Amino acid sequence: RNSSLRSTLAHRRTTLGLVLGLGLGSVACDAPPSSGAKPSEQATPAEAPPAQAKADPPPEVREAFLDVQAAELERKTKENRALGVVNQKLAVARGEAAQLYEDALAYSARVVNEAEGEAARFNSVYQAYELAPDVTRKRLYLETMEQIMGDVEKVIIDSSTGAGGQGVVPYLPLNELRRGGDK
Repeated sequence: RNSSLRSTLAHRRTTLGLVLGLGLGSVACDAPPSSGAKPSEQATPAEAPPAQAKADPPPEVREAFLDVQAAELERKTKENRALGVVNQKLAVARGEAAQLYEDALAYSARVVNEAEGEAARFNSVYQAYELAPDVTRKRLYLETMEQIMGDVEKVIIDSSTGAGGQGVVPYLPLNELRRGGDK
């Protein structure tokens, strides 16, 4: 019973395809034949009679037939436009994803390299500290003060240094001298 139902459905699909001009006349049915012929003796799609290139509908359904053809053409056109938009947006999205991925890899490499550099610097400072703790401590203090006070316009004079510990000279234009030295 199933084979005859499949055969009937395949025949109707083929007939409908011919009427609509969809070229479904060469659709093969995978149902076993209703006759006693072996599957190897059946006509294959390549051996099937060629479908008509154009079917003339009866005059009473001609207008509906033309409407169906126009709707089918419009559907295919809209599908092609939609696929074009999808492909374009997909290409842009893939490009952006690749760019983000490359940026993330570059950022990761930069952060790792900076961390490794800082660790190497710390190890070298620690080795110098083990050899001469007082000198290293003083050097770290001076480097830190230089970083903190590097852009300050004030001049600090240590009163313990100088001639006999006298202290500060009332007016010494050190800022102007320093600016003149930079030129």
